[in-house]
Amino acid sequence: MFIKPMRIFMLGVFLILSGCAYHQKIPFEKTKTLYQGQDLNDPLILRQTPMLLIHNSASIYNRIGRPSARYDDQGEEQIYVDTEHPVIYYLKRTFTTSKGQYTNLIYLRPGVHRVMDIAVVEEGALKKSLHFTILPASLKPMQELERIPLDAGTTSFYYNKGVLKGHVKGSVKPWESIFLSLPSLDFFVGTDNIYGDRKETDNPFYTSLKPWNREASDMWYFATFLKFWGWRL
Repeated sequence: MFIKPMRIFMLGVFLILSGCAYHQKIPFEKTKTLYQGQDLNDPLILRQTPMLLIHNSASIYNRIGRPSARYDDQGEEQIYVDTEHPVIYYLKRTFTTSKGQYTNLIYLRPGVHRVMDIAVVEEGALKKSLHFTILPASLKPMQELERIPLDAGTTSFYYNKGVLKGHVKGSVKPWESIFLSLPSLDFFVGTDNIYGDRKETDNPFYTSLKPWNREASDMWYFATFLKFWGWRL
């Protein structure tokens, strides 16, 4: 039996992304902050994990952290990001096209989720440079976002029932709903959502605002997604 060599296709996706990658020049900072994944026995994931360069890390909002849960003074559940314990979440999936089998590695981060630029840089050069501060970040499976510790139990990063099922708690964007819900036929357009199978989440991870492209542009079915956007893998 002949087995085609497995090819590696890495997709840098930041926690709950929604097709927001674009190229933009990163503003100058004297010392830049990099997060590097660690604490994982899987050599493939560890080797392929990108180092994440964070713009304006002096602002807590921009830092990578660990989604956590607590109760506020009114006893209501509150999801927040603990920036004292940075975590990069990953998901490892395989998909097949007519040209072969691929491994898709997805990496996510909370808060600002736009990819501003991608570059290949020698790791040693980064570590020797005085212009970067490298911070360690634990690598955790994405499934852990569905069992965040809360007192003696757990809660999910996502709503698990109702019209918001599959969306990230507290991420509804009213202005996007007002201006984009009609053309997209999705009242919660712009709201961060789980990267998962729409058959289970009731929430397709679509990447085209045109309603008739909702299924074809669903990033969960990656081979179909690539074909839709013109990739020839």
